[in-house]
Amino acid sequence: MYIDKISKTYNGQVHSQYLLRTSKREGKKIIKTTILNLTSFGKEACEAMIYALKNKKSLARLIEKPQDADIAQPHPAPDLSRDICPAIRQGKSIGAVWLLSRLANNLGITDALGDSREGRLALWQILARTIDQGSRLSATRLAKTHEIDFLELQSFNENSLYANLDWLAKQQSEIETKLYKKRYDQSPCSLFLYDVTSSYFEGECNELAAFGYNRDKKRGKKQIVVGLLCDGSGTPVSVEVFEGNTNDTKTMHNQIHKTSQKFHARKVVFVGDRGMIKSPQQKELSEADFDFITALTKAQIEKLIQQRVLQLTLFDVNISEIILENGKRYILKRNPVRAKEIADNRSSKLSQLCKTVSERNNYLNKHELAKPQVALKYCNDKLKRLKLDGWIELRLEENKEIKLAEDSEKLKELSCLDGCYCLTTSLAANEYDKEFVHSRYKDLAMVENAFRTCKTGQLELRPIYVRKEGRTRAHVFVVMLSYLLLRQLRKSWGELDMTVEEGLELLETLCTIRVQLIEPDTTNPIIVNRVPEPREDIQQLFQLADIPTPEILPAKKPTNPTTRRKLKKAVSNKKIKKN
Repeated sequence: MYIDKISKTYNGQVHSQYLLRTSKREGKKIIKTTILNLTSFGKEACEAMIYALKNKKSLARLIEKPQDADIAQPHPAPDLSRDICPAIRQGKSIGAVWLLSRLANNLGITDALGDSREGRLALWQILARTIDQGSRLSATRLAKTHEIDFLELQSFNENSLYANLDWLAKQQSEIETKLYKKRYDQSPCSLFLYDVTSSYFEGECNELAAFGYNRDKKRGKKQIVVGLLCDGSGTPVSVEVFEGNTNDTKTMHNQIHKTSQKFHARKVVFVGDRGMIKSPQQKELSEADFDFITALTKAQIEKLIQQRVLQLTLFDVNISEIILENGKRYILKRNPVRAKEIADNRSSKLSQLCKTVSERNNYLNKHELAKPQVALKYCNDKLKRLKLDGWIELRLEENKEIKLAEDSEKLKELSCLDGCYCLTTSLAANEYDKEFVHSRYKDLAMVENAFRTCKTGQLELRPIYVRKEGRTRAHVFVVMLSYLLLRQLRKSWGELDMTVEEGLELLETLCTIRVQLIEPDTTNPIIVNRVPEPREDIQQLFQLADIPTPEILPAKKPTNPTTRRKLKKAVSNKKIKKN
C-alpha cells in the first residue's frame, strides 16, 4: 500500500492529487488499484502520510525519549502505519437508489422538486415507491437498508413523510409546470390524451372517498376518481384526483383550463374516450381554440342509425368515413376480435343462466312443497344481473318446470353492433385524414396501460394509507412521478430478457464497501463509502440506462431514519414466560 502523488499544471498553477493505492504484477503489467482519494484531507496531512509510509520501520526511533534530559521532549507521533490501515465492511444497497436518482436528474424531476429538504424527502418517496411499494412507514424502513446519505435527508421518520405529502400537494401545480416547460419548451405539445379511472378504499375515513361508478367492480366500496393527462407519446403530464362520485365529463373542464392557462397550450387536440367529450365539452374546447377526437356511445350510434345518418353496412374491418354537410365527421370501423369477445361473453352468461335454471328445476322435482314462483323469481333476478333479459325469457310451465326461451330476432338486433365503434372529431378532413384520427384514438391504450401499472402493477396505487384530501392527491402524484421513472426504464431495458421489477431487484444486490481509515476508538474516524466494480449483468443495466456507476460516494452527513411505530409481535414475552 502506498500513496501516489500526481501533479498537473492548470493555468500556470500546480495542482496535486493524492491517491491511496495498492499495486500487483500480472505478467509484465503492473495493475494499480485506487482505494481512496486523500486530496480532501489537505496537503500537509497527505505529505505526513507519505513520510510515515516511507519511514515506517524507523518511526520507533524517532519517537524514543532522548538521552539528554535538557533536550525538549517531542510530542509522541501516532502510529500512522496502523491508523491508515483500512477496515473494510459491507455497506448498504446502492445500485437501485443511485440509478433511479440519476434518472430523476436526467428527466428534470430533481430540479422540479427543488433542493430544499422537503424536495429531497419528496424525491425519496418517489424512489421508494419505485423500488418497493407501501406506506410512508415502509418507505422509512426501506431507507435503513439503502445508502441514501448523498440525498442529504438528515433524520426523518414516517411522520416527516406524511408532512411532506402536505408540502407536495401545495407544490404539485408548480412542479408539473416545471416538468412541462423542460420537456416542451422548445417544441410545444400538440396533442393530449386524457382518461379517468377509479380506485377503491377498504376504509371509510378518506376525505375524497365517495360512492360512485366503480370500475373495479367492488360493490359497497367508496372510491376516488383519478384523471391522467398524457402527451401524444403516452408520457404523463399531469394527474388530478376528484371525489369518488364525480362524473367523467365533469373532469374535463379542469383539464381544458389547465392546458390553456397553466401550460399556455395553443391549437392542440384533445383525445378522450367514449362519453368523455360530449356536446358541452366540445363547445368548451372550441371556445379555447382546441380540437377533439372522441368516440360515440352505443346509444348515440343506434340513434344515428335510426336517423339514417349511419348505415350498418359501413361498419367493416376497413376504416370508412362519413362527412356531413355541416362538416361533422364520423369514422366507422368493426373490430372482429372484439366482436368475438362479446359473443363469447354472451354465450358464457347464457351457460350460467341455463345451469341456474337446471338447478332450480331439480330442486322443484325433489321438493314437492317448494314454490315454483319463488324459483322463477330467483332465476329472473339472475337473468337481469347477467343482462340477458333483452333476448331471453323465462316461463313457468304447467308441470312446474321453468323453461328458457330465446328470441333470435332480438338477439340478431342486439348483436349487430358487436365490435363496432364510431369516432367523431372537429379536425378538418383536408388536414387530417381518417387514418390519423383512428390511430390517435387508439393511442388512448397507452393511458390505460399507465393506469394498470399505477393501480395493480408494479407501483400499486392502492391500498391508500392516507385520509386527508391533500395527502391523497400528493400520494397519487408520487405514483405518477414514479411511473415516469418506470416508463424510462422500460424504454432503456427493452432489449433485455427481464422485467423492470427484476432489473431493480438485481440492482439492489450492488452494495457499498465501507472503508474506515481510523480505528473506531479514535475521536474522528474517517469513513468513506466506495462502490465496487459491478459484475457484467449489473453493469449492463447502468449502461443501457446511460447512467455512470459511482466509485466513491460523496461524503455527506449520515441519514438517520427512525420509525415511531414498531411492528407488532405475534406473541409477547410475557405470554411465553407464563406458558
